[in-house]
Amino acid sequence: PEWTNTRSRILKRDNHCCQVESCTSQAECVHHITYDRLGCENDLDLISLCTECHSIVHLLQDKFPYQYRLT
Repeated sequence: PEWTNTRSRILKRDNHCCQVESCTSQAECVHHITYDRLGCENDLDLISLCTECHSIVHLLQDKFPYQYRLT
């Protein structure tokens, strides 16, 4: 239930819009920018993304795990 509340709050904060600048899709995912505080996230650790952008971000993070961080 805590994650459900956090997810809803972040989607609302971001107006349910994907936060990738060039994307105009509706956000369905809340992405962890960092996992440093997993379970007690700061709202600034999270961003709303559409499914497609979320997949791309994860591909980049998996490819460059120590070099790529979404800002």
